[in-house]
Amino acid sequence: MKSHPLAGFMIFALVQSLTAAPAVSINGTVTKTGGGAVKDVVITLSGVSGLSATTDAAGKFALDNIPAAVKPSLFAQPATFKLDGNQLLIQSADKEISGTVVVFNTEGRVISSVEFHKINGSSAAISLPSLAVGLNLLKITLNGKTYTSHVMELPSVSAGIRGTSHTSAPSQMVLLRSAADPVVDTLIAKKNGFVEKRTPISSYSLDNLSITMDSIVQVTCNATTLKAAGACRPNHPILLGTALSANNMPALAAQEFNFVTPENEMKWESVERTEGSFSFGSADNIVNWAQQNNLKVKGHCLVWHNQLPSWVSSINSRERILAVMKKHIETVMGRWGNKLHSWDVVNEAISTDSD
Repeated sequence: MKSHPLAGFMIFALVQSLTAAPAVSINGTVTKTGGGAVKDVVITLSGVSGLSATTDAAGKFALDNIPAAVKPSLFAQPATFKLDGNQLLIQSADKEISGTVVVFNTEGRVISSVEFHKINGSSAAISLPSLAVGLNLLKITLNGKTYTSHVMELPSVSAGIRGTSHTSAPSQMVLLRSAADPVVDTLIAKKNGFVEKRTPISSYSLDNLSITMDSIVQVTCNATTLKAAGACRPNHPILLGTALSANNMPALAAQEFNFVTPENEMKWESVERTEGSFSFGSADNIVNWAQQNNLKVKGHCLVWHNQLPSWVSSINSRERILAVMKKHIETVMGRWGNKLHSWDVVNEAISTDSD
């Protein structure tokens, strides 16, 4: 088999760009709603494993995976790259810059390779070919140091992104996005007694991030029925229900529950045993009883492979069954409209070994 060194490099670069942990430098403060710092909050990132920080007594944290040896150069002399359409702008603190820009596609093919050299200047503008919509990857060699971008999905040739190198050693560029760009990760704040807080972030380099957490308020519930217990938290009520039939609507059900489902009264064989002839009497009784007792009703069910009348089971034409289903569904749903809370539209849609 013929080997392709470039394709091999491209696969390696793609895997590296997708799996290597980005350089992270995020600091900020966690307070609680109403004011006051929160100590011992654990801060992590959804997309970066093995990295965490804990807030101190002042609520401050620093989430950082950059070795101390390279921190002095992190913000002192960064190399900045800005891609705007097919123009790559390079800015460096060095007085003289030179290097190469190589653009790959995801098949490992070199789209372009451009050398640049500028004396007595810390910036350069390089014209690249118009980048195709889709995935592209940049490898930039600048003054002997190599930087590889994340795989970039460009929605259009005019899309603008920025990347900043975080170390003086060969590294990935960290893409810094504007507020309108998609988030790069989610910062997670956890502490017992507080609601977990998830904050989308647009960059792995953030200063003075402010996070507010809500305390978990213990609710005392003196409910004596199931439905009263479900209503103990007015902002998050829980529906508690049961299945019942038109022949069995006990007072206990109205006392304990706030949600009911008819067992068989709304199934196809019950409401349309003969084509075009609908009978809703039993189902109407359940709906009326539920409304009188302030209970919500879930319709059950519009389509199911069981409890079908024989005239439906005998249909063997796709066009015919679709037309029949459409008329049945529109008629049955139209019968009660917004009197019903919800519907089981398709029951047991996935076949199992027991079916």
